Amino acid sequence: QAFSYVPVKGSGDLKCSTCRQSFLDHDKRTRKCQRGKGSFTSSYSCSCNSSYDRHCTVVQTQQEREASGKATGTPWMQAAARDGLPTAHMGGVGGLT
Repeated sequence: QAFSYVPVKGSGDLKCSTCRQSFLDHDKRTRKCQRGKGSFTSSYSCSCNSSYDRHCTVVQTQQEREASGKATGTPWMQAAARDGLPTAHMGGVGGLT
């Protein structure tokens, strides 16, 4: 089981460029249209200027990021903002119970 990027804009999900139906009206795993019109496609691009399908969801703990040599915490967010990276949508799970 894995997470997948779900294309949303604000509180509404994106519509398919092919069938004009909601992303939610497509198969969750294959993204195939339930009406038989191919797979979900969209020309929508997010604040990073990439289309939705160029994204992937990565879930890492702080320990995993540090072990792979990646920055963590406030200094990382400050550096990302300074470099012009879109950070408003970057969040994380603060803990698991």
